[in-house]
Amino acid sequence: MKHRQKGFTLIELVVVIIILGILAATAMPRFLNLQNQARTSSLQAAFGAVRAASAISHSGYLAQQIAANGAVDLDGQDVNLCNGYPTAADIDLAASINQGGATDYVLVQGDATAAAVTTITAVNAATPASCVITYTAPAGVDTAASCADPGNGPGITIVVTGC
Repeated sequence: MKHRQKGFTLIELVVVIIILGILAATAMPRFLNLQNQARTSSLQAAFGAVRAASAISHSGYLAQQIAANGAVDLDGQDVNLCNGYPTAADIDLAASINQGGATDYVLVQGDATAAAVTTITAVNAATPASCVITYTAPAGVDTAASCADPGNGPGITIVVTGC
């Protein structure tokens, strides 16, 4: 009676392990690239939220004839204004960024004066300085520190080269 082989030989197991290693080595860079793309997309979505929140706040300011340095109510939240646009200190509130305990972004907030700057960076960015949204509150017509005189709109920029 002949004995049939049960299981795999050592050579077959080694070949399978080598093939799995090659597949993992080719798939890993694609997976890492997906993380970069996800951070980039997330930051672009936040950029859209900041722009929309700025426009909606300004629309409320115009429609309700609020003082240029007053506050507008957005979904039950008072958003302070500087020249009719959200202050650098309140842009995250207006755009609902990192609300409810979320920590999707690193915020370095400016204050409630004209030309103050808030930066929004994606968490775990490869190069945080190159994966950032910058919101600069508008400056007044008369002086850069005045929030009482409506001037130009805010400066909102995005850089996604280092996400």
